[in-house]
Amino acid sequence: MSSEVSVRAGRPVAFLVVVTVLSLPFYVLGAFAPTVRVGAVAVPASALMFVVPVGAAALLVYRACGWAAVAALLRRAVDRPAGRARWYVIAALLPVGIGVLAVSIAALFEPVEFASALPLLALPVVLVAMLIAGAAEELGWTAYATDPLHHRFGAVGAGLILGIYWGAWHVIPLLQAGREWGWIAGWFVATVAARVVIVGLHTVTGGVSAAIIVHAMMNVVAGATPDNDRPVVQTVTGLLFTAVAVGGAVWGRRIRTAPDQLRETGTRGGVEVLPSGKVRRSGSRTVMDQPRTSCAAFQRVAGIDPDAVAVRSIGGAQSLTWRQYADQVRAVAGGLAGLGVGRGDTVALMMANRVEFYPLEVGAQHTGATSFSVYNTLSAEQLNYVFTNAGNRVVICEEQYVERVRASGVPIDTIVCVDGAPEGTIGVPELTASVRADFDFDATWRAVGPEDIVTLCYTSGTTGNPKGVEITHASLTFECEAYESVMSIEFGDRITSYLPTAHMADRVTALYLQQYFGTQITVVPDRTLLPAALADVHPTIWGAVPRVWEKLKAAVEFSVANEPDETRKAALTWALGVAARKSDAQLAGVPLDETQAAEWVKADELVLSKLRAKLGLDQLKWALSGAAPIPPETLGFFFGLGIPISEVWGMSELTCVASVSPPRQARLGTVGKLLPGLEGRVADDGEFLVRGPLVMREYRQEPEKTADALDGDGWLHTGDIITVDDEGYLRVVDRKKELIINADGKNMSPANIENTIKAATPLIGALAVIGDNRAYTTALIVLDAESAGPYAAQRGLTDASAAALATDKTVIEDIARGVAAGNTKLSRVEQVKRFTIVPSFWEPGGDEITLTMKLRRKPIAEKYADAIEALYSPTLPVNVHEPAAASGPGVG
Repeated sequence: MSSEVSVRAGRPVAFLVVVTVLSLPFYVLGAFAPTVRVGAVAVPASALMFVVPVGAAALLVYRACGWAAVAALLRRAVDRPAGRARWYVIAALLPVGIGVLAVSIAALFEPVEFASALPLLALPVVLVAMLIAGAAEELGWTAYATDPLHHRFGAVGAGLILGIYWGAWHVIPLLQAGREWGWIAGWFVATVAARVVIVGLHTVTGGVSAAIIVHAMMNVVAGATPDNDRPVVQTVTGLLFTAVAVGGAVWGRRIRTAPDQLRETGTRGGVEVLPSGKVRRSGSRTVMDQPRTSCAAFQRVAGIDPDAVAVRSIGGAQSLTWRQYADQVRAVAGGLAGLGVGRGDTVALMMANRVEFYPLEVGAQHTGATSFSVYNTLSAEQLNYVFTNAGNRVVICEEQYVERVRASGVPIDTIVCVDGAPEGTIGVPELTASVRADFDFDATWRAVGPEDIVTLCYTSGTTGNPKGVEITHASLTFECEAYESVMSIEFGDRITSYLPTAHMADRVTALYLQQYFGTQITVVPDRTLLPAALADVHPTIWGAVPRVWEKLKAAVEFSVANEPDETRKAALTWALGVAARKSDAQLAGVPLDETQAAEWVKADELVLSKLRAKLGLDQLKWALSGAAPIPPETLGFFFGLGIPISEVWGMSELTCVASVSPPRQARLGTVGKLLPGLEGRVADDGEFLVRGPLVMREYRQEPEKTADALDGDGWLHTGDIITVDDEGYLRVVDRKKELIINADGKNMSPANIENTIKAATPLIGALAVIGDNRAYTTALIVLDAESAGPYAAQRGLTDASAAALATDKTVIEDIARGVAAGNTKLSRVEQVKRFTIVPSFWEPGGDEITLTMKLRRKPIAEKYADAIEALYSPTLPVNVHEPAAASGPGVG
């Protein structure tokens, strides 16, 4: 597991509780100890409690991550992100200016002595002491507690929460020092407002140093302020700090309505105003500090903990810290701009999951270009269509794809090769050296607007050429923030990237969530390395397509069945039996009784927790399944293991995820609820329609197809048949165009039948259900390419080809048993009566399935017409088989 730690993913409630507890001894001490005088300010001995915030933060960080995290926390005292010098000057001078102005204004109401309360020669000593004390406090208030509150409540909200507590924290020492309530009231207002200002400075600088400087200078000014004891001075100081805080908030909101900064949420007072004039509670936050573009999001996150690892390879041999990442993004943006790439242009990337992808992709975003990935399996002909539609003149790729890019026939101005130097290409060093002397990086990325297109996602349509879905920065920002409002994401959360970077699920869950929230990504260049990656990373957030979950389930079952140690095997078998009972109860919607619940706790302690750790899934906050329906049995299996999975639903046209529920609120068989801020309704024919900020802008250069998908009222016609229960949970039935009606007029979902059968045996990689206008249901079954080799080796079969296995008696018997087992969970009319095993593997992007593993049903029906007719022959042909046993009554 990575040794990198996050000191920004704090627990603010726990922090404030610990601060309170640790402060009690100091309050008691202050009740008895004499006061000391620092200039004009009398303070009790309890002033030593400045060590409490850093102590509380260090304690919590140590308990979560160990000493390395404590060291990282302390280092943040000197963390000063570059390029923001003016803010540090403001931090130093603001308290001085307010102090001078407060005394001047107070003098208008009553006489005030203008001589400094501190000797001039003592100022340096006092300043050093105040910097030390300020650092100790701000390592708690700012370095630990601010960011999680900031993510939840925005800069103003975080400032008010911390400011009120900060002020209350001081009240007892102030009373012990003999302060009057009138003086404390003015001081309290100043303190709360000052904290809002400090949070604002922390937001714009990305570091802790500015907070320390403000804090220290406030204390120095307080000690040097003449007649600081007078309530009028504190009252005026409070009003001035409040004016600065309000002005900063207004200024922040004003500049962030420009294209280079913040999001406009469309909410007022926690409700969203709909076009109809009705209002609805919205999960989106109306705050002054949320980034409106992926570039602004990245710049903010990169300054949180610059020395933390942002991207790494399995094992950590190759990695990028956030500082290195940001430097490379700047260099890549400059190089691309030097090549003439700018706002509105497009840049294509074609490579495996690798560390280098991230600064190249994000660097392209910072030029204002639309950056997108293409599937590495695309042919030259397919690349021709995509590149022509996208209009890109720059391709960044691996050496192995250079000739295919050239063979596409599209005039590409520049090919950037990330791992070689074929003739006619440039390498990344040459790219970054192309920067012009007058390139203004900050001005360039700040010019990117929320309505600019951040990426293109080419849908792997089941018929015809793929459609280029245009996603704007505004839609992407809404997606990330709405998703995070339901499924917690914190800086430093760990995830793997193993799906193709052209897959929208990978782009959102890995790339974009990282840009917005600072997750750590471990790249997995080959999916066969995924088990090793999970064991290395122990992700805290993770998702997979159903097939991956099914393979993990099969791997666990295989491992237990083949455990050579009889004692261990008995323990594992017992624990899985206990887990199965919990799974069955969950699937049946009933709770475990006390005895069963206690047995599961025991099994978890002795076996299941260790099994999760072996899988690398022991530290998950949440797990997802998406892109296709997942069999309930698979969800139940992992629930029994102690890994609840949330199903998500969405599509590229909705930026990716449109519905989800947290694991504790998820309901098996549903895909959760719509994300906050979206509207949904079911059309008369059962199709689900969605409207809201996630909806794509259009299909690129496809106005007719755009009009088919998006109606005049802004509703996206999803093509999915979905039901919605009274509590808002969505249940996906199937694609509208794929429902089949048998000869008796019975409507059936082929996807439901296919997923149920697949869940019964890992040997099946894909199957296509046949039954439209037929007397009974049949299936074309395709073996799983990844399982075929191990299966053959285990059984001593010398030929693991699809053709050989399709006719092997053992394989046929195993498949027949699996079909029979699946049939028991289907209604009689849905049960597969006959099947044939296709003598070839179906490859993603081929004739039968898309790159995202969707069936191309029409081409399948045409290509396998003879095999399909054989399934309905009056006699049983040699290559047509029946389930191993009578399917039974089914479920209805």
